[in-house]
Amino acid sequence: MRMTTEEMSKRLAPILERHGPAGRKQLMPALLEAQAEFGHLPQAVVERIGQGLRVPLAEIKGVIEFYTMLYPEPMGRTMVRVCTTAYRGSCSMG
Repeated sequence: MRMTTEEMSKRLAPILERHGPAGRKQLMPALLEAQAEFGHLPQAVVERIGQGLRVPLAEIKGVIEFYTMLYPEPMGRTMVRVCTTAYRGSCSMG
């Protein structure tokens, strides 16, 4: 079932209230919180976060593409991550 713009705004409002005043430096926390709320980062949510934090959409998309723990599309319920680094303790599971 598709989410209405009104429903999305209502669910996103508390996140933007917490992180919006600090602007760009709260981008990652806002994205992670929004992803926890919506299960992934739909385009409309990303656009609204950009407006609320005053961050260009291109910059947000770059962040989402760079960090593998951010999902622009719905993902499966179970995620398996494999650490490929030799340093013990440098990987985190998400």
